[in-house]
Amino acid sequence: MTVKNQDIALLDLGIDSSVLNEELTIINCRIERLSLSAVNFQKRVTIDSCIIGELNLCATWLIGGLTFSRNIVHSEVWWEDGGHNESEIEVSYNIFNGFVGSIDCQFGSMVTVHDNIFKLGCDWFLKDGVGDNYFDGGYCFHDNIGRTDVYFWYYPLKTRLIELLNESIATSDKSNTLEISILKDSVGVLCLKIGKELYRLDMLQNIFPPIDDCKIYYSVVSILQQYFQSIEAKNLSLPGNTAVKVRCGDLNTLVTNALINIS
Repeated sequence: MTVKNQDIALLDLGIDSSVLNEELTIINCRIERLSLSAVNFQKRVTIDSCIIGELNLCATWLIGGLTFSRNIVHSEVWWEDGGHNESEIEVSYNIFNGFVGSIDCQFGSMVTVHDNIFKLGCDWFLKDGVGDNYFDGGYCFHDNIGRTDVYFWYYPLKTRLIELLNESIATSDKSNTLEISILKDSVGVLCLKIGKELYRLDMLQNIFPPIDDCKIYYSVVSILQQYFQSIEAKNLSLPGNTAVKVRCGDLNTLVTNALINIS
């Protein structure tokens, strides 16, 4: 099956069959939504030189392998319960504008990922202990641009925290110090306190599976450091005479220690 030089609103390979026994080649197409979900591809799949608005890969089994090259993908890509390849999967020379993540995938043959741009990061090779991916045939990952050490919830969390920080600093009482603290509430839930407002960190993002406190804690510390360091680096002043004190402590005890002091 070959699809070439077409402008397509929806291409859903799972509509007619859950098993495809012929090679699939999609080349030089613009596709608003491409769904390979719930299909067992017995032969090789090749997707080359396409612009894809949304890519769906839930329960996509690529027994015959995959070549995914020279594409631009605008959406987040989330691959769940898939892989199972008996031939190589190669992902190369693509631009991914959204986050690229996967959970509970098992790859039986080599997975090669190189020369891609991950604008919002990729977590394929991170081990979380829950829903890990398994690379039984090995993997080769090189010459990519973009962070590969962050989980899919990192950037939404960072965006929301920066919004809260900007709002809080802009509306703070300029005569007092604005204190920002990482702490646990009365029932042991990790929170961020900005001034008098308390925000549960597990509620600032819609995440599955649940992420442990350690990853959220150190991610928030990193985001806070980056935020205030960027203000200093750009020689930007805080509104009015606002002074900001950021406090955090050891994750287990959360005994407060001054982390950053800016006035």
